[in-house]
Amino acid sequence: MKSTQTSIETIDNDNALKDFCAAICKSDFIALDTEFMREKTYFPQLCLLQIATTEHLACIDPLAINNLEPLYEILFDTNILKVLHAAGQDLELIYHMTGKLPEPIFDTQIAAAMLGEGEQTGYAAVIKSMLNIELDKSQTRTDWSKRPLTTAQLNYAADDVRHLVTAYQKQHEILTKKGRLEWLTPDFNRLSNPQQFEQTDKSLLKRVKGTQRLRPEQLAIIRNLAIWREQTAQKKNKPRKWILADNVMLDLAKRPPKTLADLSDYRGLNPGHIQNSGQQILDTIKAAQQLPTDQWPEQTRRKKLNESQATTADAAMVLLRIIGNQHNIAPGSLSNRTQIEKLITGEKDIPLLQGWRYELAGRAIENFLGGKGWLSIDSSKLVFTEK
Repeated sequence: MKSTQTSIETIDNDNALKDFCAAICKSDFIALDTEFMREKTYFPQLCLLQIATTEHLACIDPLAINNLEPLYEILFDTNILKVLHAAGQDLELIYHMTGKLPEPIFDTQIAAAMLGEGEQTGYAAVIKSMLNIELDKSQTRTDWSKRPLTTAQLNYAADDVRHLVTAYQKQHEILTKKGRLEWLTPDFNRLSNPQQFEQTDKSLLKRVKGTQRLRPEQLAIIRNLAIWREQTAQKKNKPRKWILADNVMLDLAKRPPKTLADLSDYRGLNPGHIQNSGQQILDTIKAAQQLPTDQWPEQTRRKKLNESQATTADAAMVLLRIIGNQHNIAPGSLSNRTQIEKLITGEKDIPLLQGWRYELAGRAIENFLGGKGWLSIDSSKLVFTEK
């Protein structure tokens, strides 16, 4: 379990990358992290990539390297496990750059929840908990696109994988001893599913905040504007909100304009914006208004619980916490309030009723909701008893 890493290898040319990848290509696993910038762009710009094994520790500078293919061969080698923490954004970046996702993957954040650390635990907290190491946080606001990078910046970046190696090994050992390693396989497999990053008209509509109370004809306008915004943001490589902010979209859907002059009444649309994009916005809204009613989006509201059902959901959440504490698993890894409410209103297609989650908690929750168990106090302790 001990690491023999000594110093940080700085990889900033094609030959160095080729040599480094040759040196790690037989590794069973690599620890992986990225630094990127996207505050002023639609597409994230990869600025640094950190990789560690038990023997190597490197910061790879993609801004100085012409050919990243040797690196991609490592990332997509199915014989090498890729270890990340909170993998979502790193995987999105890789998918954008290559159109593929690496596999297999081990996410130490997901594993931490399985070991009772809590849901969405940060990397620093996991390293503190597992290794009793305090990480430096001084470079959190670094502009990773600027060169040269300082020694402090490189050390900070390297720490994101330096200790990930040992943390992963400890998590793997504990999960294996507890017989829980295989439980995580479906969760890890989902991380390699490209569908999570593929955009649909429905997913673009869901991205817009504040649409819950809109009518279907208004949602049709929002959907059209969301599609136009996405295409324009990609074409110009600018953040979505720079193209059209959510609150402006909501106003346009509620009070659809008819002329360019009307657009000046909407807060958030300045004269330059109207001049450059005003006609496209009007055309997009008009196209939505001309859609037949059977092509309008449906407003999907969660069924509202009555008072009795809401109380039952409260009690089920207590039971979920009892089960989580009993097995030293973060309750959020088992289920959440949304799933419980769906179950109470009759929905069955939820993770709680599948695989290890069902065996551990789902069956007990079902029995409780079906009157086949109860909560009670035993020696000042809340317990669940099944019939």
